[in-house]
Amino acid sequence: MSRHFLLLITLCVVLFVTGCGGGCGGEAAYFAYRESAFCAEISGVSDGMAFRAEVVWTPRGTSYVRYHAPDALSGLCVEVSAGGAARATLDGLAYAADAETLAGLLRPLTLLTASATEVRTVQKSDGRTRLSLSDGTTLTLSKDGAPLRVSSSRVDFTVERWTQ
Repeated sequence: MSRHFLLLITLCVVLFVTGCGGGCGGEAAYFAYRESAFCAEISGVSDGMAFRAEVVWTPRGTSYVRYHAPDALSGLCVEVSAGGAARATLDGLAYAADAETLAGLLRPLTLLTASATEVRTVQKSDGRTRLSLSDGTTLTLSKDGAPLRVSSSRVDFTVERWTQ
């Protein structure tokens, strides 16, 4: 066996053991923003309804989506704990449930923070990175790695302000 062949085998084993097979290409780096708390002001359309909301993510604490529009949802705050317990509050009234029950209202948070199924394609242009995920979601990131736009089959929104 040649030394080159042994080197190739060794590299393949290292990549396999570290989990970087197939489409590795630094995929974890695309989602580094999920590792620490952030606040995003977003606006978009969900199931045909325009909305504006504030999304706050705390990785090991309580995160929430607070709606500012439309009028029917304005003031509604949907919280979810790291353990999965959820609560919706509006005008001082609270409704406790599990996150699955309030999934539709938590969708913007879920799209920004859920583990990516698999990055299918990566397109880079004008300092932006556009990721197409295997679940059909498209995520556009800024040069700094912050989300700019998220699009799925039911929700399409733009991040208007991002702080981390």
